[in-house]
Amino acid sequence: MEYDEAMGLLLPCNVVLSESDGGTVVNAVDPVAMLGLAGDDPEMASLANVVKVSLRRVIDSLPVVV
Repeated sequence: MEYDEAMGLLLPCNVVLSESDGGTVVNAVDPVAMLGLAGDDPEMASLANVVKVSLRRVIDSLPVVV
């Protein structure tokens, strides 16, 4: 799948870092859910899903410290 890289600018991919119990909590907006508010463009929905999978992969790769 090939997209114009600038299309990523349209996706609301907010990531928030916060401190909790001496550690860092990472939260990210689900781009598929947020894009659903903007319309039903199948290509954008597909791109949002690619971004969602990528964000999940990054978050899952972060070390978990308990």
